[in-house]
Amino acid sequence: MTCTKYRLVGLLGGSFNPAHQGHIHISNLALKLFGLDEVWWLVSPGNPLKIEKPASFMRRCERAQSIIQNPRIKVSNFEYEYGIHHTFETISKLNHQYHDHLFIWLMGSDNLVQFDQWKKWDSIFRNIPIVVLSRTNYDIPGLASKAATTYSKFYLPARFADRIAYLEPPVWTLIKIPKINISSSLYREQGLWNK
Repeated sequence: MTCTKYRLVGLLGGSFNPAHQGHIHISNLALKLFGLDEVWWLVSPGNPLKIEKPASFMRRCERAQSIIQNPRIKVSNFEYEYGIHHTFETISKLNHQYHDHLFIWLMGSDNLVQFDQWKKWDSIFRNIPIVVLSRTNYDIPGLASKAATTYSKFYLPARFADRIAYLEPPVWTLIKIPKINISSSLYREQGLWNK
């Protein structure tokens, strides 16, 4: 009898408009904290909740690839390749295609604030463990959000979070990380990323 060895993969979705050192930092942190084999950056073809149109998909992917130095961080065109625009579809398809992988969803606490606006957001909670990474100004609103309160009984204290990939969803946690004063919107505001 053989024991199946799963690959542990963290999924970091977003526009990456542009990718920056903050994305690198949280990816490296996730690799270490959760014993992940890889982190996949799922570059979105477009975010239905954002009014501003991002730079071209290829430009965003090229930028993302150019700043990665860790071979365990991968830029993925999965959503573009399959024409996916909603996270619940991405997770469903990945779970269906990669039976030998265990996935966790990585997102900032700013996303938790408006998570209930994501299409079929409750399906996401029920189909993948979720790691919410602290973004100081958003932690309290995030914990008070509809998504957090709806799934409050499935909250995993941070001290047990290193085993989250092996737990059956719904399960989620909030991890405090060192504050980083960088964001994609800051890049765009300062003219460091032009379309």
